Amino acid sequence: MAPTTHDAVEEASGSRSRAERRRQKQRRRHRHEPAVTDHLSGAIQPEAEPSSQQGKRKAALEQSEGEGRKKKRKRTQKSHRKKAAASASTGAHASDSEASSTVSPPLRFPRMPNPDDFGGRDAPGYHAANDVYFDLVGKYHEKMKRQCELVTLDTSIPFSSLVTEGQLRSVRESATKAVLQVAKVILSLSSYIDGKLMARSSGFLIGWDEKSREGTVLTSAHIICSKYTSQWSGTDEYSPNAKVVAHLLDEDETTVPAQLLHYDKHINMALFTVCIESCAKIPEFNSDVKYGQETFVMGRDENLNLTVDYEFVGFHGPNLHERPHYMFTGGAIRKSSIGGPVIDFSGEVLGMANFPGSAFIPSSIISRCLAMWKKYHLYRVMLKIPEFNSDVKYGQETFVMGRDENLNLTVDYEFVGFHGPNLHERPHYMFTGGAIRKKYK
Repeated sequence: MAPTTHDAVEEASGSRSRAERRRQKQRRRHRHEPAVTDHLSGAIQPEAEPSSQQGKRKAALEQSEGEGRKKKRKRTQKSHRKKAAASASTGAHASDSEASSTVSPPLRFPRMPNPDDFGGRDAPGYHAANDVYFDLVGKYHEKMKRQCELVTLDTSIPFSSLVTEGQLRSVRESATKAVLQVAKVILSLSSYIDGKLMARSSGFLIGWDEKSREGTVLTSAHIICSKYTSQWSGTDEYSPNAKVVAHLLDEDETTVPAQLLHYDKHINMALFTVCIESCAKIPEFNSDVKYGQETFVMGRDENLNLTVDYEFVGFHGPNLHERPHYMFTGGAIRKSSIGGPVIDFSGEVLGMANFPGSAFIPSSIISRCLAMWKKYHLYRVMLKIPEFNSDVKYGQETFVMGRDENLNLTVDYEFVGFHGPNLHERPHYMFTGGAIRKKYK
């Protein structure tokens, strides 16, 4: 029997309702069916997990996501550090402390990172860049310290005039040899009272006894001067009992006691003895000092560095408030060079730098003083009675000697006056240019 139109409509309607029922049934099945698959094995779990297991799995997933975020953050910070290092390295090249066969790049101070390049000062990349920057600054200072151990790169060492003075190019090689030879006998001296530093000066060896291993050091009496006045008035105070040490030029920077032999207030010169195992060649004195002559003023600073200053003998003499035997250089003498030698280009000693300003004692005065002190054993035990010299001339230079109330030896420089006695003085008297102290009589 053929289906009628009504039957066809019901069939069509029934097919739609059946399709809808199938979809609803499928949705319910999917809702209750445990469709979670194992991503490792691909097996389908037959039963639904309890709520506790679902919570654990959720926590594991959240922990895995947190670790992923941490790893991502570390990768970002690492990339920022690389970027900061590349940015800072454009202004700094700090090499490792290990030696390398490659050529070391020039030393430059690191460039501070710009916050705008990293999105502001609060950006994590900017903090990472700052860490890299300070690390490079530390390496920069380490390398600078290593380089400063080289004499040629240490800016604290004073430059020699042989380098800075262009007019010395023609004599630089020969003068350098002379300077280095004299430098071997230049020492640094320090004086102390009650453990406190009183003065520092330079000095140089003028003699050495091979048997006793003792060297004789010539320096300025300024090393034991406890009170100095700007004008020479004879009121300076000296402390001959001060402790004086000499700084030797060995690797251990040894200091040895310096024993005072003799000092002269007027000449402003002092002699010390020091124990020294060996001695270089003692320079010779040259008394032929000429005005305008080119010289080197040498000494040692507080770090025992050699100082060399190019000067010339000035065309002026002392004024009324300066010692009459002084000569002067064309420029100021360093304070550390006081007591050091003034030499010519051949290495001969023209004089000794003294205090203050640009004064130095010429070799002619030094030689006469040393010869007289040695002759009369002023710094030795008196071995014989001095001989008398009846050939006294007007204007002749003399020393008036005596001992004070403390039995200290005193020596004053004077000259024979050009006048004779008056009616109230003994007719056989001669006179000095200045008053003689009462204790000398």
